[in-house]
Amino acid sequence: MARDPRHLDLEGLIRKLRSITLTVQLIPFIYSALYIVSLFIYYFGSDSASQVTDSLLYISPLAIGCFLVLSDMLRLCKWHKAACCVPLIPSAISLFDYYLIELSEIASIVGVCTIAGMILLLLISAYKVFLC
Repeated sequence: MARDPRHLDLEGLIRKLRSITLTVQLIPFIYSALYIVSLFIYYFGSDSASQVTDSLLYISPLAIGCFLVLSDMLRLCKWHKAACCVPLIPSAISLFDYYLIELSEIASIVGVCTIAGMILLLLISAYKVFLC
């Protein structure tokens, strides 16, 4: 029996949507984990390692905005949106340091606390998104 060309392949569409949803769910967590590793490289690695890390892992706030739009379109939870925003934390601290108060005396402490906070937020978000 021939298939009607107007017939929708609903199973195929559902598989595709599930695949897209899983990809959108995973990308912020994978990227944020890589970004946290890059922060360790900035603090403890050589200058050349930092330059390579900058080239590979810089993320624009526009890209984070795209993550948030996709998260909203797929109706993902607030914890997923929090994971999308994790890479903005160091940028916010840099802007704070540059425009409001200079953190030169305590910059290393703030940097380590930032990394610890990012790890904690990412782990909580991963738990809430994938295990709850």
